[in-house]
Amino acid sequence: MVFLLYIYRVKQIKPHTMKQTWIFYTVDNEGRKCIFNERECIKPELTKDWKELQQHLNRVFIKSVGYVLAEDTKNDNYQTKDAIQLEDNIKSCKSMMDSYLSQYIKRLGEAKFNEIYDEYSNYLTKTFTVTRGVHTDHEGCTYNSLTKI
Repeated sequence: MVFLLYIYRVKQIKPHTMKQTWIFYTVDNEGRKCIFNERECIKPELTKDWKELQQHLNRVFIKSVGYVLAEDTKNDNYQTKDAIQLEDNIKSCKSMMDSYLSQYIKRLGEAKFNEIYDEYSNYLTKTFTVTRGVHTDHEGCTYNSLTKI
């Protein structure tokens, strides 16, 4: 009984004496938590990951940075960089389509626009396939291309 009590007290007094898995993350201006890295270490505040994250605070779109035990991330919404980039690309694409297409919907009317849209969509589907990953720019955005069948 005394031996078990001793082990319990040692764990309580020295929580940072054994390696644990830590998640290093950023929080953007929209409140999304993006996983920067996962590392097994004793003191996360002394790692190169933490030092590098501190430099990200100078960027306009990073609101905060942090680290948390991996086991504590299960009930929170942490996303990978790729998932956030996909989400941003979808928003950007929708915004671009809205800005360009809205003027044609106004000019042609909704019925005519939908008719033209359906006709051209069928043409694209029958005539082309999407070739993915044809180019990656300096920001890490990947581009796709239409390839004639």
